[in-house]
Parts: sequence; C-alpha cells; structure tokens
Amino acid sequence: EQARFGAYQWLKHNVCAAQEAWPELRNGNLSVREVSFADVSDVARDRWDWLLASDVLYEEEGAKELAAALPKILKTNPHCKMLYAHTKHRYDHVDLCFFEELNRFGLRCRELPFPGELPAPPSPPLMTELFATQRIVFLLIALPSDEDDESYDLLPS
Repeated sequence: EQARFGAYQWLKHNVCAAQEAWPELRNGNLSVREVSFADVSDVARDRWDWLLASDVLYEEEGAKELAAALPKILKTNPHCKMLYAHTKHRYDHVDLCFFEELNRFGLRCRELPFPGELPAPPSPPLMTELFATQRIVFLLIALPSDEDDESYDLLPS
C-alpha cells in the first residue's frame, strides 16, 4: 500500500484492530508494508505466502509497474500467490494493459468465483462497450507451475 491519502495508515489501523480481536493473528505472520511497484527489491527479499491488494490500478503506468513487480516477488517465493480484488470495467484500457502485461511476464491469472455463489456470467470483452457494467472480481495471480490447469485464463474478459 502507498502512504498517500492516508490509506496506508487506515490499513495498519485495521490490521492492528484485527490482531486485537483475534489472538491467532498475533503470531507475527500478518504484516502491512508500504510498497512502490517501481521498486520491490526490499519486499522481494522477504518470505510471503500471499500478497493481498484491492483496487490499486488506475492508470496504465501502474498496471505495467505492478505486472513487472510481481515476478520479482513471486520468483523468490515460489508458493506465493496474489489475491487481487479489482473493479473490472472501471478503466477498460487499464484492465487490458494489466492483463496483457501479466501475460507478457508469463504470469497466470484467473477470476475466482465468490464463495458459495455460482460463477458470474462472463463480462463483455474489454473495450467493446461504451458503458460496460462494472463488477468486483477476485483475481488469483501466480507463477506458472506443474499444477496449472486450463482454469487459468490469461486474459479475463
């Protein structure tokens, strides 16, 4: 998370509140880190099981930087995956750029269904509707592995 606009402090506050409420989260394995996508060398050295992010892409530059940063972190943490909550069709050109960059870096990306719900109907393809319906999606992003199957869709529509 980045410190601008107070989001980082709010996230730290929420994590501390969660650790107060649930003692099992106090084992030191849950942390919050300010990250610039342009330089993840510090983050890539640490051990991570999961990267969590929500609505962090608003422009093509950020989409390119995040897609370039992920392999650096994931390659030093081979079992790590990213769970990214994203508003699809907010900025189609940013979505398209991000999915193309993930593909270029050889990352796998698939949309996860909401627990207990039927899969959502497919979104219209990017850049085909002037006012496509925005919807929240959870994307699972990871390095390719021997366990991959066809359920990974490199360019979600």
